[in-house]
Amino acid sequence: LKCCHWLVLRRAGSEEPDGEHSLHSGGGGGIVACVCCVVLQEAIFIHGLAVAPRMQSRGLGTALLIEAQKLAVRLGRTRLEGTVDLCGRDTGRLRGFYARLGGQELHSTG
Repeated sequence: LKCCHWLVLRRAGSEEPDGEHSLHSGGGGGIVACVCCVVLQEAIFIHGLAVAPRMQSRGLGTALLIEAQKLAVRLGRTRLEGTVDLCGRDTGRLRGFYARLGGQELHSTG
């Protein structure tokens, strides 16, 4: 059982490195979005979800998280977990994105 799985969205026509799960998004060549999924005891930890700025607001981040959920089910995990740094100019957009997907905001004291 691998402890880390990369889910990668590539533009159509890109080559896929071995071991990567690829979805395709129109156009020609290159990674447009990715997420690292780390296998924990009961959960899949979402680490480093990223979508190229020019490709944001097209559902690619949502598509990756749906694939992460499918991975969790295949591996017998009961939930997805992750942390998001909510600071800077994109705070409202990030809160909205995760809230629409059912994310719960928990506050840390340090």
